Amino acid sequence: MTESVGTKNSYGKLGRDVGIVGRWMRLCVGGALVGGVIYQAALTPSTTAITELALYFAATLGAYPAASLLLGRLFLAKMNTWLRTAVLLAPLAAVFAFQLGPHTFHQAILLYIGVSLIFSFFMRYGGCEVMSIPGLLLRTRQAVYCPLNVIDAVEKAVVDRQSSEREPR
Repeated sequence: MTESVGTKNSYGKLGRDVGIVGRWMRLCVGGALVGGVIYQAALTPSTTAITELALYFAATLGAYPAASLLLGRLFLAKMNTWLRTAVLLAPLAAVFAFQLGPHTFHQAILLYIGVSLIFSFFMRYGGCEVMSIPGLLLRTRQAVYCPLNVIDAVEKAVVDRQSSEREPR
């Protein structure tokens, strides 16, 4: 839980909570990803390509909540946050690093990440974007780190510093 403003740790937990800058950054990046995928799909408006995109998106949409449900309470919840991050992001890193699967699969993953970032904005979730939708469906809020947490770390430092300066000495 986030403590009230005016206490020393008013930002919350990095990797789970998010401030206003981090929220809006997630909305902007998510919108750009979703817009980019839709733009790419519009360039080649083939029924087959759009169907493949939808099927790959649905598979990804099912994979992360299923993994979170199956592994979450038994395995992931007991792991160090950095190790949890590695386990959740390793499959995505492998797909992109080794160009596994067709281009449409990559686009579907980017679409999933974009949609998840938009959900993160509305949920006020500052963890990894791949866990936003599972968190919404399973009503969990795991601390997981991702690249946008760099912005959150800076924002947390500023908020915590301002908060500590307001405390009476």
